[in-house]
Amino acid sequence: MKKFFRRALTAIFIVALMISATTAQAIERVPNEKEILADMYAHPSNYIYYGGASTGLSFFIVRNSLNVELYNPPNYIISVRGITRFDSGKDQGILSEHIIRYKYDYTVRKMYMERQDQNKNVSWEYLEPVVKKGVKSYLYNNFVAAGEVLFYIAYKKSFYDKPLNDSFKNFLAKEHTR
Repeated sequence: MKKFFRRALTAIFIVALMISATTAQAIERVPNEKEILADMYAHPSNYIYYGGASTGLSFFIVRNSLNVELYNPPNYIISVRGITRFDSGKDQGILSEHIIRYKYDYTVRKMYMERQDQNKNVSWEYLEPVVKKGVKSYLYNNFVAAGEVLFYIAYKKSFYDKPLNDSFKNFLAKEHTR
């Protein structure tokens, strides 16, 4: 009887997790995901992949949304529309659509990413260009790659003396074959 009771509780727990995961995924999806996915397939070169996660997430910036907000060499601010896409093999969709903003100081080669707290107060987080494995997250490296890509699209030159991130190097290889 104990064995049956444990199995029943385990089954209920697993079903509850599946329902909550499905509900959470449905809540997080953006309302216009079908239009975004259709546009991604129709205009793939407009969606630049800059990283992902092993959980099926892929991060893109939308090329034609790039906006140079500040051009005052050596200082620059560039914003772009970002897309987070998931693909589980059985299902795919868009989890988020957001604006990403970067601030650059070209003289000292420092790149910053905008952060906002719950009150929408803006701060700029310095992005260390070379990150040792295990020190910062893979996601952090993706942010550096996106910043490299944006600067290159805007000014046709690498922000650092040489491309640092593998995602940026892959982007450059594709750009040179276009």
